[in-house]
This record gives sequence, C-alpha cells and structure tokens, in this order.
Amino acid sequence: VVGTDYVGISAPVTKTADFTVVDGESYLINNKTGSTCTATLPAASSWSGRSLTFTNYQNQTLVSASSNVVSRAGGVAATAILEASAGAWATLVSNGTNWLEVAGGIAPSTATFIITE
Repeated sequence: VVGTDYVGISAPVTKTADFTVVDGESYLINNKTGSTCTATLPAASSWSGRSLTFTNYQNQTLVSASSNVVSRAGGVAATAILEASAGAWATLVSNGTNWLEVAGGIAPSTATFIITE
C-alpha cells in the first residue's frame, strides 16, 4: 500500500520556495522570503498516522495547496498551516482524511525591557 510503510525521523529540510513534501521528510523549515509559501502535502489517505512538523524562519504564512488542514480548534479543513511569524511552528498528523494540527505555537517575544528607578 502506497505511503503506509514506516517513515523514520529525518533531518530538518529547509525550503526556500513553494514545495511538495516528499517521502522521508518529516521536519520542514519555511525560509521563503517575500510572499506566502505554499506546501503540497501528501494525500492524507495514503499516510494515516504520519506526522509532519513545520517551522517558519520568515514572517510569511505557510499554507497547504489544498484545503486539507484542520486547526487545533477543529472545524472545516482549510489551507492555513503557519501564521506570518518567524518562529511559528506546527505539527500535523494525518487521520487518513485530513492533516490535523495537534501541536503548535509561536516563538516568544524578543522585546527589550528597560527598567528605570
């Protein structure tokens, strides 16, 4: 059966343009500059249980090429994966129908605080 074999943990792969997730990739870094990055995800039906983790290195959104991502809040499948924030990350897991966001967040603020007396 296509895509149901074990997928081991891979080294992170950096993407600098729109891309297609390929067999063997599990950690993906969006480093595309200038505009939204579009990722073509594997068919969820072919990869039940597979997980993918995405991280943003740029202040650009990361979206799926298809409406097949369900946010942690649930609801209808849409395209959003990551918001336009460097340090944003999300882990998606296939349930055999869609890719479910099961964990994610954004990097803590790097604000500078000045203390005066």
